[in-house]
Amino acid sequence: MAKNRRDRNSWGGFSEKTYEWSSEEEEPVKKAGPVQVLIVKDDHSFELDETALNRILLSEAVRDKEVVAVSVAGAFRKGKSFLMDFMLRYMYNQESVDW
Repeated sequence: MAKNRRDRNSWGGFSEKTYEWSSEEEEPVKKAGPVQVLIVKDDHSFELDETALNRILLSEAVRDKEVVAVSVAGAFRKGKSFLMDFMLRYMYNQESVDW
């Protein structure tokens, strides 16, 4: 049986079966992934992409939930990916004592 986050199906479960369904009223379920909400400009300043942020925060699945934005910045090879991966592992294993 799969125990890793990457082995989960599209609904977050560990089932080996996948089901394809959709209706005309509903948008197709998209694979989860990062959405860039800050744009880095040539002068090294940042601009908020309000359209992208609204698309996330006003979606039906997220609208009534608490949301936390995490930003990690820093120099080359200083642990940014490690920190983000660590937070994701914690989030996916909150029920487990030995995460």
